[in-house]
Amino acid sequence: MNIRTLGWVLGAACLSIGGACAVSACSSSATPPAAGDPVDSGGGQSQADTGASSGVDSGGGSDLDAGDTNECGSTPRLHPGDGGSLYCPFGPDGSAIDCPTASTICCIGGEISRGNYAVSQCGSAGQTCPNPLPDAGMYPARPVECQEAADCHGGEGGAEVCCATGGTPAADMSCGYYKESPGFTATTCVSAATCPAGQFQMCSGNNECGTGHTCVPFKALGIQLGFCQ
Repeated sequence: MNIRTLGWVLGAACLSIGGACAVSACSSSATPPAAGDPVDSGGGQSQADTGASSGVDSGGGSDLDAGDTNECGSTPRLHPGDGGSLYCPFGPDGSAIDCPTASTICCIGGEISRGNYAVSQCGSAGQTCPNPLPDAGMYPARPVECQEAADCHGGEGGAEVCCATGGTPAADMSCGYYKESPGFTATTCVSAATCPAGQFQMCSGNNECGTGHTCVPFKALGIQLGFCQ
């Protein structure tokens, strides 16, 4: 996926990802805020909803709505990408970064200490995200290897589908759209026609989901994504 003009969450719900870890403090709750929930960042990373969209190679839209007091924010939509890079939110200065799918993944910053989150960064494919490591901080970084099937084509082992861990997105009746469910912590490319048990398929269009299924937009990880339903 690729978005360059927009300003994820795999974490708790009411619903993209080398080098040394950089840290940016922001005011937040002890657990990662649900995607789409406005949070006063105090000048740091905000996990509130923007609703902006890219139009060019947009593989995942921003979930950040600066100044929006509506807890629901904008309604998510599908953002098909070209498979060349991943949209990775909450980078340096709160801006998004692009992570080339050929060699990197998006490591969405986890919680280092109460209310303080690491900046998101591009991580090495096949390596554990360091921002922070699983045994450090209060909530580890969340690795995003893919956001749609296009990110996996030609990948390791001929992977063809993009799968996410955790429960399938749930409908938020008050907002009128789907949001991530608890346990949504990572996405990976899988060399199979369907995702393994306990995972669900990510998508950016109905053509990825098979007969009788559709690609439904939802909010997670600070990104507007899609899942097969």
